[in-house]
Order: sequence, then C-alpha cells, then structure tokens
Amino acid sequence: MIQIEETIVVARPREQVFAVAAHPENMPLWNPAVRESTLVGQLRRGAKVIQLVEVLGRRFETEFEVTAYEPGRRVAYTCTGGPLTVQGTMEFRADRGRTHVRWIVGGDARGLIRVAEGVLLGAGRPEMRACLENLRHFVEVGSARPCRPSPTLSGALARGPLRLLGAVGSLVSQR
Repeated sequence: MIQIEETIVVARPREQVFAVAAHPENMPLWNPAVRESTLVGQLRRGAKVIQLVEVLGRRFETEFEVTAYEPGRRVAYTCTGGPLTVQGTMEFRADRGRTHVRWIVGGDARGLIRVAEGVLLGAGRPEMRACLENLRHFVEVGSARPCRPSPTLSGALARGPLRLLGAVGSLVSQR
C-alpha cells in the first residue's frame, strides 16, 4: 500500500481555495500531468470524472468516481482501473482567512508495478508538494507555475508514475 500525505496553507478563504482545488475541471490549472479533466454531471458523491493525463509523452485516459463531497470541506475520489487502485482525499480547514489543505493519496499496486511501490512512495511526496505549491500560487496570485519534477528524481521511470500519483487517481487505466 502506497500512501502519501501533504499539507499546505493558502492565504485565501476556504471557499476560494475549495472552488479551485476540489473541482476536477480545474486540475489542469495546477497539476501539469493532467491535460484535461471533465466532470460528468454535477460535482457530488457518485459523479464520474474523466481525465486525459500525459506522462513521458504518452497520454492516458482515466476515469474515477467522487466518493465523498462536502462543499467547502472535503472531496474524495477513487479509481480502480489499471495497475493501481487509487484513493485521493482533499480536506480544507479555515483558519483566520487562510486555508489549510490536506491532500492524501493512497493506492494498491497490482502485478509487476507492485515492485515499484517503494520508489513511488519515496519520490511521490516531492511531486505532490510541487503540485500543492502550484495550487497555492494559482489561488493567491492568479497564475500557475509549472510543477517541476524533484531534482532528486533522475530516471524517466521514476518520474512517470510519480506524476500520475499526484493526479489523484490518474495512475490508472488506458482506454
């Protein structure tokens, strides 16, 4: 089981941060691995999200389900297709005009990718951190900065799956 948790404080009210971070269609604004993200229907528990993810020049289409939706407070996603089962949760807590964002991504690998769980876990945190920093910059300043891979990640094999981990459920099936 892979599980990574990161937090960040954004100097904006919770409703403003939630409006950007919790809505799947905004994910390409702060997570560069996600090229397109389409919400099918309304954002609520049971809704489907289809994403186009690009990693190492390859594009993957993924589908996940919203498993929890509490406006202004929490959103969670699950994807069970492909080589990983991925669960992602973002929680938002107000604090004197600022927002504490807690992002948790976990997954279970199947097949040969299970061997890479240690690499994914060890290097996934910098990727998630970079995306959260990009989210903070986007919400506070109004423009996105590209998330760059951690300088400690040298191999293409390591960088590819890690970017997908940061996509909360985008580590999954090709169609």
